[in-house]
Amino acid sequence: MKNYKNHFKLLLIMIAMIMMFPANTYAADAYKTYTISIDGEEIKTQTAYEAVGILSNDQMIKPENLFIDLNDNIYVADSGSKEIIVFNKYGKLVRTIGKGILEKPVGISVGVGNKLYVADVIKEKVYCFSSEGKLLAEYGKPDSPLFGKGQPFKPLKLSVDVRGNMYIIGEGAANGIIQLNKDGEFLGYFGANRASTSFYQTFKNYIMSKTGVRKGFMNVPIASTGIDIDSRGIVYTVTNGLDSEAIKKLNVAGSNMLSDGVYASNSAIDIVVGNQGNFYVLSSNGYIYEYDSTGNLLFKFGSKESNAQRQGIFKQPSGISVDTKGYLYVADAEQGIIHIFEPTEFTNKLHQGLSYFEEGLYVKSQKYWQDVLQLNSSFSLAHIAMGQAYYKQQEYSESLNEFKLAKNKEGYSQSFWEIRHKLMEKHTGTLLTFVILGIFVYYIVRYLNRKKDYFKGIKIAFNRFKNIKLVSELFLLFKLFRHPIDTFYEIKKLKKASVISATIFYLLFFIEYLISLKFTGFIFNTELLERFSLFLIISIFFGALALFVIMNYLISTINDGEGSFKNVYIGTIYSLAPYLVFSIPVTLLSRMITINESFLFTFTTQIMICWSLLILFIMIKEIHNFTIGETIKNILLTLFSCVITIVVLFVLYILLNQVIDFVYSVIQEVMIRV
Repeated sequence: MKNYKNHFKLLLIMIAMIMMFPANTYAADAYKTYTISIDGEEIKTQTAYEAVGILSNDQMIKPENLFIDLNDNIYVADSGSKEIIVFNKYGKLVRTIGKGILEKPVGISVGVGNKLYVADVIKEKVYCFSSEGKLLAEYGKPDSPLFGKGQPFKPLKLSVDVRGNMYIIGEGAANGIIQLNKDGEFLGYFGANRASTSFYQTFKNYIMSKTGVRKGFMNVPIASTGIDIDSRGIVYTVTNGLDSEAIKKLNVAGSNMLSDGVYASNSAIDIVVGNQGNFYVLSSNGYIYEYDSTGNLLFKFGSKESNAQRQGIFKQPSGISVDTKGYLYVADAEQGIIHIFEPTEFTNKLHQGLSYFEEGLYVKSQKYWQDVLQLNSSFSLAHIAMGQAYYKQQEYSESLNEFKLAKNKEGYSQSFWEIRHKLMEKHTGTLLTFVILGIFVYYIVRYLNRKKDYFKGIKIAFNRFKNIKLVSELFLLFKLFRHPIDTFYEIKKLKKASVISATIFYLLFFIEYLISLKFTGFIFNTELLERFSLFLIISIFFGALALFVIMNYLISTINDGEGSFKNVYIGTIYSLAPYLVFSIPVTLLSRMITINESFLFTFTTQIMICWSLLILFIMIKEIHNFTIGETIKNILLTLFSCVITIVVLFVLYILLNQVIDFVYSVIQEVMIRV
């Protein structure tokens, strides 16, 4: 009993000690790192950056933005203390700048000669200081008529190029980034975002313009929220609230060099360029995104919690910067601190490979990408880089495999062209010999057959085979290419096709469709079989055919069409004769051509589909004995009926689900109460 009392006293003492001397609330990393898989989905990967420290100071209250120069000095725009706080690379306070001058500094950049440029949103000015803190110049609203008399000038973020030109993001600056030269003269707007172009917004603009509403109330582009400029003068921007082109990499003409498919957050607030041509984007929801120079996502990591105070966890992220060693610094305005992230060994290997890759030294980068793939085999950029390395070494088969793993069709096409070129060089002579020999044998046999008719027995046997009822019904398909009208007359009046032959063709149609999905060349493959279940594909395929046949028959019946349901069922599949005959050859063609010859695949596919639709039009006209106008009307009503039926079935499906859920809930309630 005495031992229990002693243990209880010890526990009380420990609790009291914890309360008197609380531990540091900053703990280990509490976030996961993601990348984009080869299939374009987010997947977890090795930790890319570890939170290794906190930069804080009694004078720093609300850091809004930060900038790190080439000497790793850290400049912090602090709206709480109304000054710029400067730390050296060791995190030691060096000086403060702008006391008594600045009111609310929210943007900062360092230009040529270590001149410090500060955006003050309250003073509506950009201030220029020397590295020692002396005020050199201040720039207010441009007086140029090109700027616009009614346009506000409330600078939020800015960046300065090597010529001293200022690129300023202003609050409500819908016309784009404000450009000022080193003397503060207005140069123009740059890289404006596009306004919403949805159908609703277009209709709204039209109504407003007709009713005389001022343009100020119409939709305008969203102003950018973050900016940075690299050493080559390329401007990077992010825009909070955009779903398309939220991240831009602008050339000197103001055109975006990134594709529309960049994986991005619509809550991006700041951007900074890295040391290997990569760049980082900070979002308001606490995530940091790292991209390569072309916009491929490398990593996504971070977290935001309003009630936590942990190392690497943000409350109100406001700015991001990177030093020469690749360490990331993220300002947290609410906590009044700066989080420091160190790249892991995995990230350093990737950055080293990326550095060589950006310089075009693919072979030299290969060993680094091999290390990356050993740690994460789903890293698509590593597969692309490996493919480029193999390509440079003329190892085209290995290159082909790497590009296929990365689903990079351009690289795959280049490697395939090289392989095909080598095969053609090696075997063209042999192939031509066989072709010429085959033609020669054909004409010899044809000549001899005219003299003696050696193949008379084969012809008789073949004709007997063709006269079998089912076989003749199947061979009727080929007559459609020469005489479609006569063929549908024979189907309708002479009964030369049956439900059995039509069903065989429906099954053949589906088999050919599956073959095309599975074996179409990688460059042209939609990968539907990989993305959807076979059951779903079968359901949609036969459901669509059945719906068309039923709706067409019903609509035709209402409009005095002469065709029976059997005629429509048979005629529909016979109308698809071009697809049934040419689908397999087109699929084989797709495996033998590159992107440069893609028009061959596209053109033949379009011809095959258009030809089938033309025959389908003729079928509806002849089967139901319609005029051309009546046929067009019938087709439109059929399609409309199909759409309505799908909508009704979808609504019934939702209602049925709700009924089932309700019944299940009632049963559960009864079981619990009983």
